[in-house]
Amino acid sequence: MKINLPTEKMGEIVKSLEVKNQASTQFRGQDFHFRKERFSLESGIPSNLSAILASLDKKVEKIIQREAESDHFSFATIGRVREQKENLDSGKVVYIYFFSNDPFDTVFPEELVTPYQLHTWTKAV
Repeated sequence: MKINLPTEKMGEIVKSLEVKNQASTQFRGQDFHFRKERFSLESGIPSNLSAILASLDKKVEKIIQREAESDHFSFATIGRVREQKENLDSGKVVYIYFFSNDPFDTVFPEELVTPYQLHTWTKAV
């Protein structure tokens, strides 16, 4: 996933993801959050990657919905890299997400991320 932030800010995000599996930043006055999830590579690269991703997506979705609800937001927009094959060796998936109370404000800014690279969805809280 290509995030268009200054190198220093991306370094802070990566470091936080390594330590705490989560990070946050602001872009044009809006908060964006990152979350890293892992999957097992004990038996090699999984053949059922789509099932693993679906399971991780549901898990992350529930966590993010609870976070949005506790912060009194109505919508959570979630994204992850669409093509995961290059990330298989790491056993990690990184999600980016943000909250909104406006149903028309549920799209990632193109200046921040390249939309065609992301699989995105919005959940009502």
